[in-house]
Amino acid sequence: MGDASNSTVLRFDGKTGESMEAFATGHSGEGYWGLDWGPDGNLYVGSFQDHIDRFDGVTGASLGTLSTPEAFSAGSVTFGPDGMLYVSDYFGSQLLVYDIVTGELVKSFHQELSGPNNVVFTKDGDILVASYFNNQRPLHGYYAA
Repeated sequence: MGDASNSTVLRFDGKTGESMEAFATGHSGEGYWGLDWGPDGNLYVGSFQDHIDRFDGVTGASLGTLSTPEAFSAGSVTFGPDGMLYVSDYFGSQLLVYDIVTGELVKSFHQELSGPNNVVFTKDGDILVASYFNNQRPLHGYYAA
């Protein structure tokens, strides 16, 4: 779970729900939004700023940031079946796709999005985006399943 008040990724016991020590701590003043495990085993956390914070998947040590200058607010982060990082940009009303190896922007979706805040993938290869200010159909045809 990300904590927007103090840039901390909190850990809870999966069986009891009891609070445990913090898993990772980022830069002061950042607001964390979404997080996902990367195909490299590390944790990627949307900072609600212009970058994604990366943490070692075992120790929680900071591994630096992945710059997302195209994003007004890097919120929800999700890895697709293609291994790419999908970042919902809530204030920018877009979905951005990054290659975590090169750090490059691969693709962006702008159409019909208004306050996108979560992303999932269907078995058929569609991208579903929860858009806060509207209800829209899935995005089609970007990645190969």
